Amino acid sequence: GRIEGLEPTRTLGDFDVKLQTKPGVISIEPDVRCHKLGDGSTIAQAILICATDGVWDEISGQDICDIIHARSEITAMQMAMMKGGPVPLATSRPLKDLAEDLVQFAVARGSGDDCTAVVALVSVAPA
Repeated sequence: GRIEGLEPTRTLGDFDVKLQTKPGVISIEPDVRCHKLGDGSTIAQAILICATDGVWDEISGQDICDIIHARSEITAMQMAMMKGGPVPLATSRPLKDLAEDLVQFAVARGSGDDCTAVVALVSVAPA
C-alpha cells in the first residue's frame, strides 16, 4: 500500500514528497553503520544482507547466521575468494539462493509486508 502518497519501493527517493509528510512517517535520514573487518593482517570477509522490514520482521539475525553456517557452498565461495583469484560469476549462485530463501522463509513465517533481500560477500585484502 501507499505511505503518505508514496509506494514503498519509492521511499528511497522523492525527497520533495517526504519533506511534506508528517514527522516520523517517512525518514529521509539514512541509517548508516560502519564496522571494521578484521585487523588488517589477513583477508577479512563478511556477508552483507540488505532486506526490507518484511524479512526482518520474521527472521532474526541469529536465524540468518544459522542459515549461512549450514551452507557449505557459501563457505566454499569464501575459501575461493581467500585464495586471491577472481571468482567466476556462476560461483555467486549461493548468494542469490540465500537471498531468495530469506524472502521465502519470511513469507512462510507469515510476513504480510513486502519482502526483498540482497546478499553480498564483502572481502577486504590485508593492508
